[in-house]
Amino acid sequence: MAVSTARSPGGGLILAMLLPLAALPAADPTSSQPSSRVVSPEESIYQQALESYRSGNFPQAVAALEKGVQKFPNNAGLFSLLGWSQMRMSNLASARLAFESATRLNPRSADAATGLGYVSLRQKRSEDAAEHFVLATQLDPKSTEAWKGLGMARRNQEDRKAAQAALRQALVLSPSDAEAKSLLDQVEGPSGVLEEKRRQGPVPASVPVRMVSRAGRAKLEIKMGEKYRPLFIKGINLGTALPGKFPAEFPDEPALYRRWFDQMGELGANVVRLYTLHPPSLYRALKEHNEAKPAQKLWLVQGVWTELPQDDDYDSAAFMEGFRDEIFRVIDAVHGNLEVPARPGHAHGVYDVDLSEDLLAYLLGREWEPYSVVAYEKMRPGANRFEGTYMKAAGARPFEVWLASICELTAKHETERYRWQHPVGYVSWPTLDPLRHVTEATAAEETELRRKRGEKLSEPILEYDNDAVDIDAMHLSATDRFAAGFFASYHAYPYYPEFMLLDPEYSKAKDAQGPSNYFGYLKDLKSHHRDQPVIIAEFGVPSSRGIAHLQPQGQNHGGHNTVEQGEIDARLFRNIHDAGLAGGILFSWMDEWFKRNWLVMAYEVPADRNPLWLNALDAEQNYGLLAAWPGKPKAKIALDGGGSDWDNLGHIYIDDKGSSGPAKGGTSTRLQGLRATSDEAYLYLRLDLSGWKAKDWNGKQFWIGVDTYDVTLGDHRFPQVDVTSPIGMEFLIQLAGPKSRILVDRPYDLFTNRNRRPYHSVENRNADFIDIFVYCNRDRLGRDGTFYPPQGYSRSPLRRGSLDPASSDYDTLADWIESPDGGFIEARIAWGLLNVTDPSSLQVVHESAPRTGPVATRRTEGFRFHVLALQEKGKSLMVTDRFPRNTRPAAADFPVYRWPAWEEPTYHLEVKDSYGILKEALKAIPTYDASK
Repeated sequence: MAVSTARSPGGGLILAMLLPLAALPAADPTSSQPSSRVVSPEESIYQQALESYRSGNFPQAVAALEKGVQKFPNNAGLFSLLGWSQMRMSNLASARLAFESATRLNPRSADAATGLGYVSLRQKRSEDAAEHFVLATQLDPKSTEAWKGLGMARRNQEDRKAAQAALRQALVLSPSDAEAKSLLDQVEGPSGVLEEKRRQGPVPASVPVRMVSRAGRAKLEIKMGEKYRPLFIKGINLGTALPGKFPAEFPDEPALYRRWFDQMGELGANVVRLYTLHPPSLYRALKEHNEAKPAQKLWLVQGVWTELPQDDDYDSAAFMEGFRDEIFRVIDAVHGNLEVPARPGHAHGVYDVDLSEDLLAYLLGREWEPYSVVAYEKMRPGANRFEGTYMKAAGARPFEVWLASICELTAKHETERYRWQHPVGYVSWPTLDPLRHVTEATAAEETELRRKRGEKLSEPILEYDNDAVDIDAMHLSATDRFAAGFFASYHAYPYYPEFMLLDPEYSKAKDAQGPSNYFGYLKDLKSHHRDQPVIIAEFGVPSSRGIAHLQPQGQNHGGHNTVEQGEIDARLFRNIHDAGLAGGILFSWMDEWFKRNWLVMAYEVPADRNPLWLNALDAEQNYGLLAAWPGKPKAKIALDGGGSDWDNLGHIYIDDKGSSGPAKGGTSTRLQGLRATSDEAYLYLRLDLSGWKAKDWNGKQFWIGVDTYDVTLGDHRFPQVDVTSPIGMEFLIQLAGPKSRILVDRPYDLFTNRNRRPYHSVENRNADFIDIFVYCNRDRLGRDGTFYPPQGYSRSPLRRGSLDPASSDYDTLADWIESPDGGFIEARIAWGLLNVTDPSSLQVVHESAPRTGPVATRRTEGFRFHVLALQEKGKSLMVTDRFPRNTRPAAADFPVYRWPAWEEPTYHLEVKDSYGILKEALKAIPTYDASK
């Protein structure tokens, strides 16, 4: 059996090749639909590896495929997918070998030829790349990726005419391919950048070094006249991925960037941080803002992003060459001295705006993973000193020596090329902090403690070791020749790692508002670093419905409305100031739909479609002060009890007979209709009523059973009442005033069945609907053997509230509201609460066989609803009305609500309440030390 390789699993791969979880494969050589046919061992390996690939777990895909090709050495498809997986890990030599093996086994594999082309491109072998792409286009003339690759190869060969022809063909095949369009614009334009170059040479060494900022005592200082003044940083992290886009798909909208910078200035921010190099238009917009509004100047903290190196070898020539080149590009771009052609996963263009007087500092790298640091240090035992021209390290561990070397590279290039200096730091996080945390055992320590307690471990501890490695910036310092200096930085949130919550000393700490574990941690950090400037380069809380981690003072990882978000973010900013740190950079400016959180990412499938919808349960997608709400130019349904937004929407059920008499049991409340609609974040329901007085929940309830797929599967009986249903219900919505909630049929609850896969609905008549309960803080043992129980919460309660800011019931996490006259109740249910993994392609959770990793899915034909009106009678419930009206309906009596799929999301950008709250809070935090 030969696995199909007619289409590349790397559709959309080019744009994201160097980013962590960017555009994952859109083209899928196998169906994601469950099948009843017998799956061969070869195809099983391929499908499981493909799932790992699509979820971004490339090491897992490689591990599975390497075993697969050993077992099935004549399968070209396995070798080809291995090649794509190796390439995503930047293992170019291994990728080439895999693609070459696929080509030997199947010379007509366009997928393998395309893969070899991209490997050659990344190895800067343009001639070879062009040959492979030509072959790929001959084997598969409909391959957009092959034509696009050929266009890039011809561009690199400076054959603009041939490049244009290839890219035009790519756009004929895929008219919406943004990268192909950008590449075509580049090679068609008169100023198209065909090669990387700098227009200006090095500034003579005789020119004095200039500075506008430096690392001072506990703060970064900015030059004001002839003196330096300590600055408290009030910063904003800026990510620019709009809905429907991945990080590498930068907006080409100068006016949008300018509007954002103006809004940040009005907020009271004085710093904007970028993680990587952005398009030239963003830097032009920042310069324009600073020149137009000097009183609201935004200093730039410019980052240099990198992936982790192959085999964790930070000294390898391939990794260091790439990282060094990126550091130099960023510096050259900031100084307005760079022309760079389109590169996979990177910004490009002509950087001609000099921001040297607007730059506060460089911040290098990323949150380094502890396992990677441990692996590297095993290769470099004994390295403990670094003596550079601009940076030095003493009493250091090997990774600190390496960090000193990249800070040296940065300072050296800027000083010797431009005769400028700016402070330099590297990214760290509490996982690598230099403090000892007795409550935080490593996985090995905890496993041993559990064994001593007599526990049998059912599964390994998969969490990172959050206190196994101590990286100490105090071991690094600037030499006398680097006057701009060095600083420390941490990404530090109030809810993780666990030692932040459990350390007994942190629990005793208090800020001006009361107990504060976070303030306790910050003071501990400050005590260690003494007068070294420490920037909290990421912090904040998200305004998501879902919670990913609980925190003692309620500063949870999610579960906040936008007012609560603002109040907590403001408190965290004050904590950073009051702890004596150099400042904070809030995460983040804008909600970004592509992001994924650990608690829900396995249920966001396919991963490459994540940017197309907003998951209200995903904390990572909802950090912004600027919301990206579904709908354009506004939300489809306002959820304000007004009702006019439903006027043009059809009914699922309607009482077209005009019934107005009392319902069964003498109650005057009757069901008049049910309507449904949806958008990129929610399913909306409107239940029309007659004879109901708003807010009168005296024994009244309204239930909506929801069949999300396959009428035969699910629970065919309502709880508490003697009502069966021909449609199997996966969920039950109970509108009951303060007790309103959504329940799940027990077999379809993902967390109850976490260790009992496959996940799927089961035909039953158990009437067993349960709370959707999740554990977000696992049970654990401290190093001293102290047991800390797990913590979780129920997602089931449905919050009453209005999305109208003028309403006394205003709450951006509202799930339902009634109309003032009691004529209807409208509700919105987040897609994730219904086990919908991708509403844009109508995917719901369904697995036909045991598996690991991300869930398998099935495309739903639509939803069906069974509605009951109930009245309490003593300790029992009585059904007083229903839809369908028949007491014994058939499945055909239940209309199907099927929403249209989409490839481009609708959205609108709008500042949240947290923006205004933070604006007022920042006014009260001094920008400059009054004594200086």
